[in-house]
Amino acid sequence: TVGWDLNKPYVVILVQLQHIGPGKDMLEEKNILRRKESVSRILMVINNTATHYVKNPIIISKSDRFIILFPSKNVQSSSIKRFSDELHSNIKSQIQHFSACIGIGTESTRISELKRSYSEATDAASFGKMVYGDEVVIEYDQLGVYRLLCQLKRFIHPALMKLSKYDTDKNNDLIRTLEVYLSHNANAKKTAEELFIHYKTVQYRINRIKEIMGIEFESKIYKMEIEMGLKIINLLDQKISE
Repeated sequence: TVGWDLNKPYVVILVQLQHIGPGKDMLEEKNILRRKESVSRILMVINNTATHYVKNPIIISKSDRFIILFPSKNVQSSSIKRFSDELHSNIKSQIQHFSACIGIGTESTRISELKRSYSEATDAASFGKMVYGDEVVIEYDQLGVYRLLCQLKRFIHPALMKLSKYDTDKNNDLIRTLEVYLSHNANAKKTAEELFIHYKTVQYRINRIKEIMGIEFESKIYKMEIEMGLKIINLLDQKISE
């Protein structure tokens, strides 16, 4: 953070990349040098795009996410949206086999507000992707009623969010299995009957769920929180599909 004045006005822009083509995901490359080369290419696209709009944006790379702190003093929001649209287009044309989803937070005027702007950009990217598809560029203010759902999402236990992401990425049905399992008070036999699968399959799934979540969700400490989180996930899915 040397030389960064974080008490200036900034808008946080989150660029979420997803590998969609053949071959290896270059951002998951085990070879450190190759991964650094891939990150450098993406940073170059971001910096080259930014030069037409602003000087010295702060860019942070984190796995498949790139966080941009866009200086917003005396800059209209329409310019920030144009930059994001152009960046999306440049990534699509210059970085092969990747799609980009870009979320834009609202302005932060001091360092204490950056977390809020980042959270908004994350929500915009997450909900924008679910509602409008993988290659969306969207501002938090454009979410409308979905902003209320963003608030609900914060009540979901992190371990359950981890499982939900795994389910989505792997196209599995572990969330549904967990929901039925808890509704039958952790009875694997009744769960198998409702899901029309073998008893041993339920046991395997439950063990896998525990590995992914890393908590004993059957205990009284977590059970109610996980059940509430499952209800919120169902509500989000229902609203998004409407």
